[in-house]
Amino acid sequence: MINRLFVIICFSLALILSGCKSERAVDLDAPYQAMSKRIDGYYSRLAEQSEFSGIIRVEDAGVLMFEHTYGYADWSQKSAITAQTRFGTGSVTKGITAALILELVKTETLNLDAKASKYVSELEPFDFTLRDILTHRAGLPRMLPPNTGVELQNNGVSKWIASHPDQLSDMGDYQYSNVGFAILAEIAENATGSSYEKLATQKLFLPLGLKNSLIDREGAASHPKGAQPYAPGPDPFGVMQRDTTVTELGSAGLVTSIEDLAKWGRIIGRGKYPEFLNENVRFGSVNVGDRHGTNYIWVQGSLPGYAAGTIYWPEKDLSISYVSNLFNHTLINIEPILIDLVLLEDAEQPPQRPDWVKKGEIHTKMTGRFNYPGFGEIEIKRDGTGSGLMLTMPARGSDWDFYLTPTENGLHFRAFNTIITPQDDGTLKAVQNLSGMEPRTFSITPIK
Repeated sequence: MINRLFVIICFSLALILSGCKSERAVDLDAPYQAMSKRIDGYYSRLAEQSEFSGIIRVEDAGVLMFEHTYGYADWSQKSAITAQTRFGTGSVTKGITAALILELVKTETLNLDAKASKYVSELEPFDFTLRDILTHRAGLPRMLPPNTGVELQNNGVSKWIASHPDQLSDMGDYQYSNVGFAILAEIAENATGSSYEKLATQKLFLPLGLKNSLIDREGAASHPKGAQPYAPGPDPFGVMQRDTTVTELGSAGLVTSIEDLAKWGRIIGRGKYPEFLNENVRFGSVNVGDRHGTNYIWVQGSLPGYAAGTIYWPEKDLSISYVSNLFNHTLINIEPILIDLVLLEDAEQPPQRPDWVKKGEIHTKMTGRFNYPGFGEIEIKRDGTGSGLMLTMPARGSDWDFYLTPTENGLHFRAFNTIITPQDDGTLKAVQNLSGMEPRTFSITPIK
């Protein structure tokens, strides 16, 4: 790993620049020193341009090898991120919910093959079982429409589904669903008479030693040790705060530390819940892969302003984990990037970001409504002050509003590292460049 003098220099400069800090728990041998240097070189470069804020942690057999910290828990106050800082984790929560259901099955409080309507009367019209929900085969929608928060607080997700049956598709086919895991949380509450938050603490966090973990609908930002959530903008190297109130509790809501996240991945990887690793139908949204001839288990999640994940190699008893409070393109396709940084000596470096310029006529002429492949309808428009340009997604709500940075020939969609340029036929040409992937070129067409 980097020597002690460099650690001191890096830490000192971090208070002025990017918040970079490195820690280790043991004296490292040459392979781990080289690994630490590769990882720090990659993420220091991103942090210098305000493209990454968070922690990268490597453990061997549960022992901390090294940990690199970048950015700030609160960018406005320049408060440091530490190993005790809590982060939102998005869909990592699904594993917690699945494990809670399995614990309640062990005590015969729940039955995996019972219809969900046995536990929630509002679901009487539907035939899906708990097992169907856990394996994303209940036909439930991926997510709820934006701006349904008040309605959900008053009525709950199950009642919303019962009043919107047209939102369901045929059972049996795999269809990833946040809504399903919110229903599972309600099922656990109805079956026990206790809140999902208390159940997760009593049945999982305390017995498993996840001492820095909790379920919080308000998200990590409301926690005394919580990192604030951010997205890129409005300045070319700036960040802006996000609102991450959880509507689908059970699909999201886990607030945790990097240490607990690594421990959770190790618990799964060591087979505490075999159903998570079933080759045919996995519970808990756990991913199993093979890269460079090594098998690994990957758990990850994200929501506006946060991302978290852990990769665990069972044969090596080795893990690399990350948490971030700045959601942008550096977290897309992060799985192969981290694996390469751990296993390869010549891992790929992050893509260069384009130079920015002052906003001009070429940029303001790009405003309008468009169809963006993968996102649907978008609108490029001036922000509330009139000084900046934003890309908004009406169907997804304000959490999916992003600033665009002017470049010489167009706009930089910084959150997804995509260069957008105007074409003579009125369309926009988009070129997306993500780490570990070939550049992708596509057209954004105007909506008449």
